Amino acid sequence: MAEIQNTPSTTIRLFGNPYLAFIVIALVSIAAYSNSFNVPFHFDDRNNIVENPFIKNLSPSNIENFPGNRFVGFFTFTLNHHLHGLNVTGYHAVNLLIHIINAILIYSLVMITFKTPKLETSALREKSGYIALFSGLLFASHPLQTQAVTYIVQRFASLATLFYLLSLVMYIKARQTTEEVGDKEQETGVFSGKHLFFYSLSVVSAVLAMKTKEIAFTLPIMISLYEFFFFKGKIRRRILYLTPLLLTMFIIPLTLLDISKPVGAVIGDVSEKTMLPTLLSREEYLLTEFRVIVTYLRLLFLPINQHVDYHYPVSSSFFSADVFLSFVFLLIIAGSGIYIFWRFRNTAPDTRLITFGVFWFFITLSVESSIIPITDVIFEHRVYLPSAWFFIAICTISFMISYKIQNRKKGFEIFHVCVLSIVVLVLATATFARNKVWENELTLWENVTRKSPDNARGHYNLGTAYKGEGRIQDAVKQYEITIGLDPEYAAAYNNLGNIYRDKGHLDKAIELYRAAIISYPQYSKAYNNLGAAYGLKDSLQKAEEYYLIALKYDPDFAEAYNNLGSIYKSRGQLNDAIIYFKRAIELHPSFTKAYNNLGNIYKSQGSIDEAIKLYDEAIRLDPLNITAINNIGMAYFDKGNIETAISYFKDAIIIDPTNADAHYNLGIAYGEKGLSGPATSEMRKGMELRRR
Repeated sequence: MAEIQNTPSTTIRLFGNPYLAFIVIALVSIAAYSNSFNVPFHFDDRNNIVENPFIKNLSPSNIENFPGNRFVGFFTFTLNHHLHGLNVTGYHAVNLLIHIINAILIYSLVMITFKTPKLETSALREKSGYIALFSGLLFASHPLQTQAVTYIVQRFASLATLFYLLSLVMYIKARQTTEEVGDKEQETGVFSGKHLFFYSLSVVSAVLAMKTKEIAFTLPIMISLYEFFFFKGKIRRRILYLTPLLLTMFIIPLTLLDISKPVGAVIGDVSEKTMLPTLLSREEYLLTEFRVIVTYLRLLFLPINQHVDYHYPVSSSFFSADVFLSFVFLLIIAGSGIYIFWRFRNTAPDTRLITFGVFWFFITLSVESSIIPITDVIFEHRVYLPSAWFFIAICTISFMISYKIQNRKKGFEIFHVCVLSIVVLVLATATFARNKVWENELTLWENVTRKSPDNARGHYNLGTAYKGEGRIQDAVKQYEITIGLDPEYAAAYNNLGNIYRDKGHLDKAIELYRAAIISYPQYSKAYNNLGAAYGLKDSLQKAEEYYLIALKYDPDFAEAYNNLGSIYKSRGQLNDAIIYFKRAIELHPSFTKAYNNLGNIYKSQGSIDEAIKLYDEAIRLDPLNITAINNIGMAYFDKGNIETAISYFKDAIIIDPTNADAHYNLGIAYGEKGLSGPATSEMRKGMELRRR
């Protein structure tokens, strides 16, 4: 049998086969993230998904409440919730699918870029399959991407990247169709249906990117740079191609600003909207970002000591050694990219891929790492989009070097591919290991506090994780460490107050809530909790006072409305109570406690059927809600439907065999049926459990 020769043409066909490449990229991605499908909701997932009432309803009136600048991302969460509820597996499957598509788009981007006019004479065209495949694989397998993939809410970053890359790919394909028509057709503006199809997809994708996350603001800039880096043509015609895409840059500012205001007010809004809630000045943020960007580059080359929450010191002087050296280092990278392009623009067109990668990295990072202060100076998911062309540039450099060496040493190409394959394998293994850190709240925040013992927020979140696990003393210790590190950490005082309140130490709890309010005078949750503590002390007047203050600072605080409703109910002001309970439900459609409370009022007024509807909704929202199950049982009892009442009381006992009310109510129901023996037994159990 003749030996098969591994010729260059065979290699090109093998690595340039898109279907094979897509399968390899998908398999590597799935293997790297195979242990992430059960990772629970973390950190900001709660506010944006778990406790967000607006993603739990697909009605148009509800969808209108989505923030305009992140509409698409929230819409995908709504679809997830509609299909999977709060089962995390569905959310992770979508995140991973987005990540795989992004890696495939990077592969496609490389392949079509090598077909552009400026790379017609590229010596690396025969290596385009290699460069494309490994660019996609490095992106897919790198552990720095875990925060954008495993951390569910950061779908905003990965999904915006998908539309960003898709818009660029579609623009390139549209431009390449213009190369297929003659000068006459271009001059008259007559283009093929294929051109219009690709171009329309590019514009639509750009709009979707802008409505997913603010990082998409730079997309028209990068498409314009790409046009002048890789295509040819008359300036007027090229500007015409770009104009519709450049106009999409107005989408994000117009979404964020109220243009109905006078010009002076709009200018003021611009300043406010580009200054997110933080005490950092623009200068401090920019100076800190010089160091942060160097950290991002270090993590791309050496992804060790990763954090979900960096304790990163703020810089205030340009001439401090770390800031100045970081600035010089970044200036050298940017300057080198420009020099390489200018020096080799005609003799080595491949260098355009490298220089474009430099521009891509800095420009795509600029929205979050420049003069717009953000609360957190560093987050790993911010490198997700910038890393896309970073890996293309790195692979290009790698194969430029390999191309020169293989001319002198036979077999080096195979060695080079093997080395890159090993790198991908190592990165995928590191990603798998990194996902273990995300396994639960304890593993995540224990990892943070171990690496950054002075991170107050890390200790606070670890305390919250311990509290969720019932490890109350450990939680108290972590909250106390948090306060020791940051004496103005209001949330730590508040949560510590909740622990003391639950233990019955109301005076200590009140002291801690007041400390939280001193640290943060507009802290609505602390006012609400302070009201609840006074309510437990039967100081209803003070409780009402603090609930009203909570609503003053947060007019949409559903729990405060519910608590005020409870006070009005206790005073016999049932009409007022009904108004407040309904308002709580309107603001928080899954607030089961409010459904229960409103149902109790209707039941007391004799509107049993209305009460049953409310209890039933509470049970639908939370099938393990024993209070609602007991209440609906008693409602059916009052209607004379004893068998149905008994079935609900039994359900409550199955869920919690130690529930005193369920046993006692079951005994009453048995007594109504004339079953004196079981009735006496269940009522006795209920009374014994109450005494405990």
